Amino acid sequence: MEFSSQLQSSANIFWEKEKTHEFILGIGSGNLETRKFTYYLKQDYIFLIGFCKVISIAISKSPDLSYMLFLSTLLKETLSTEMNLHVEYCGEFNIQHEDLKKTNPSPTTLGYINHMIESAQIKGFLHALVAILPCAWSYGEIASNLKNNNSYSSDNKYNKWITMYASDQFKALAVSLISIINKESKELSEKEKMQLQKTFVKSSEYEYLFWEASWDMEIW
Repeated sequence: MEFSSQLQSSANIFWEKEKTHEFILGIGSGNLETRKFTYYLKQDYIFLIGFCKVISIAISKSPDLSYMLFLSTLLKETLSTEMNLHVEYCGEFNIQHEDLKKTNPSPTTLGYINHMIESAQIKGFLHALVAILPCAWSYGEIASNLKNNNSYSSDNKYNKWITMYASDQFKALAVSLISIINKESKELSEKEKMQLQKTFVKSSEYEYLFWEASWDMEIW
């Protein structure tokens, strides 16, 4: 079994709970309250900035030039293309860029970002990749699950979200991260793998809590 499969299995409880979360099901049906989705979009903007910071740390700690090139490309695409698309998409829900800039991170968002950054800074390259993997991986699975289970309808106001994250282009990010993690983990001790697993499970838990916070519109 590849190490990435072990990682996913270790956090399966959170991944399964995400698939049936009211927020996710609401996106799939189109019945999610707009105010909850708006809250989510604002927090996701903050999260993306933190995500980019982790990638930057991973680049500095990369053991291989090819990884540096991949991550540098990912950083540029996230900072420019994805962030711009996010801002543009937010505009469809009457959220202006200035509103996004003024958004304060919720306790859950802040905790998640701090976890990823600390994992990267203190524990190193592989922990950085493992910390960001649940976001890249689970979003693709969630969106594909919504689409494949006939939750996807032509009049759903969240169609663009589902289509974007169910796309092969988005899923390619997780595939690339998984490939590096599987390759670099082959020579690790069981103790080292267990430490990486803890980082992955913690990020997976935060992914679930991020949906929870968005559903509850967590205040700070």
